[in-house]
Amino acid sequence: MLTLETEAEAAFVLSNFPTSGSLWLAASDADQEGEWRWEAGSSAGSPFFTGNFETGAAAEGRYVAWNGGEPNDANGVSEEDCAVAIRKEKDGAETLLWNDVPCRERAALIIEFESKSDEL
Repeated sequence: MLTLETEAEAAFVLSNFPTSGSLWLAASDADQEGEWRWEAGSSAGSPFFTGNFETGAAAEGRYVAWNGGEPNDANGVSEEDCAVAIRKEKDGAETLLWNDVPCRERAALIIEFESKSDEL
């Protein structure tokens, strides 16, 4: 699944994978509420954000792009332990911002994988 660990990666996805809906991120806080970790790729298991929209902070200087008021766990109404990226306009430019959602939501999926240069 997709991880967005830099602004450059987000810009690449934005320009190369047009979608009007949500994109699944390989991110979850299901193991411990408020401790967001990547679940795939070279950073699998690594925390990237701790807390919520009011008290949270990027872990170890990691890139995060939460939409305003996110992550919020649906303000206690339901569990939102997975994350999606959504297209939004911010400061006059289109960008991908993140939203926490229930893990049963429907969203587009991009499979990200690393290739070894000698295999190309």
